[in-house]
Amino acid sequence: MRASQSKLARANFNVKMSTLSALPIPDYCQVEHYYGVTAYWFASNFTQSRYPNNQESSQACTLICLLVSSGVAQAKLHIGPESYNDLLTQVIAESIISGNRAYDRIMCRRLVKHHHLSVTDALKYCCPELCHMREWKWNVYHDNFEEQLVVNMNWFLEQWDRLDWQPDYLFMVLISNGRTVLFIFPKATKSAIFFDSHGHPDPNSSHSNSGRGIVVAQTARQNLEILVEWFIFKVIRPYTNANPVNYELACLYYTRKTSCERSCHHDCSCSH
Repeated sequence: MRASQSKLARANFNVKMSTLSALPIPDYCQVEHYYGVTAYWFASNFTQSRYPNNQESSQACTLICLLVSSGVAQAKLHIGPESYNDLLTQVIAESIISGNRAYDRIMCRRLVKHHHLSVTDALKYCCPELCHMREWKWNVYHDNFEEQLVVNMNWFLEQWDRLDWQPDYLFMVLISNGRTVLFIFPKATKSAIFFDSHGHPDPNSSHSNSGRGIVVAQTARQNLEILVEWFIFKVIRPYTNANPVNYELACLYYTRKTSCERSCHHDCSCSH
């Protein structure tokens, strides 16, 4: 029964991916190992700013992270602690395209007064694409980022584990220094996955096409502390060069309810 459901989910997902049929789907170009964490780095032309047509810039990272979350849950992707699922790349590619399109729509209609979307704004104005995503808990922190991030993440996970009901995935969005990244916690595989849609340029080069693109890192959930350590040492320090003064963690889940509980702000197909 599970196998047939998985095949159906993939079939439905492949229909949705038809918009990508004429576009190249990148493959990761470098694999990094860090104390049980496996990181998959993509080429520098696969980022929210450069895929698929080398846009000048993109500030759609919050939308992209939420769309990746929705896509992963909708396709019921099996993402373990080690081996990479190529379908995740398709989800990411579609989310980058849809996220940039939705961001441009929101900006053109002047629905928000600032360029960096919050999770609340993204859920409110990106409908019907995110109609199935629900925010569970969130908090803004003003503590030491490097010391307390994993502590605060574990607090959410402990609260999540106590729930009588539990969806297949917990999605944890981290917003800091104007950048949004995503942590995914699948129930079935007990793994922890990190995703960052930004480019990671070579700090020692002036060429825009140097460096690396998006990155996906995977490990067992019990190694979350190591994953966060890798994130700080390999992403935060080399590429942002800033220890956030404050940051936000928001936890979300996917529901298969078809009705939209939010007020839609543009034409959409959901019922509300």
